[in-house]
Amino acid sequence: MKIDYYKIMGLSPSSSQEQIRNAFRDLAKKLHPDVNNSPNANEQFRILFESYEILKNPITRQQYDEIYLSNEIRVYDGAQGKFKQEFNSARSKSEHYEAMPYEKFIQDLKFEVEFLGKNKYSISGISFLSITGIFFIILGIVMGVQIPNGGAILIFMVLVGGFMIYVSIDDAKKIANNRRNEKNKTNSSK
Repeated sequence: MKIDYYKIMGLSPSSSQEQIRNAFRDLAKKLHPDVNNSPNANEQFRILFESYEILKNPITRQQYDEIYLSNEIRVYDGAQGKFKQEFNSARSKSEHYEAMPYEKFIQDLKFEVEFLGKNKYSISGISFLSITGIFFIILGIVMGVQIPNGGAILIFMVLVGGFMIYVSIDDAKKIANNRRNEKNKTNSSK
């Protein structure tokens, strides 16, 4: 059986990031095990939290959409391939919050949804990766010139630095495209 994170949150794949945050906030307050008396309250909350963890990030949401649409995710088997790390992280975080007392959870939820919600996926991490890549390239050039037969070091450092810059640019493009798509969806729904 496939996980349908959108259905769990009462959303559709065309939902905006704001709709995802709002749905999670409302459902989490109702489904936290300290206030939900149903026999499977822990599992309901865990799956809700996993859903939010995956869908709140435009990059993991895109990965989920690609995998979900190709029928690769199974509900309790864990995920496969490139999505596995994000899935396991979401599962671990959901178990942490499930065990947390309701009052503490509400404080963390308010911080996560209201403060981090709009700023969490900023360019700061991408900028750090780019700067580190540039540093590796410069360090490689300096070491390659300073050390006799330093050509191998030069090549290695330039490749590592170049790869870091490539990854940061690729991530920046994905974030920009996701933000543009979200903005277009919001504008077209008005």
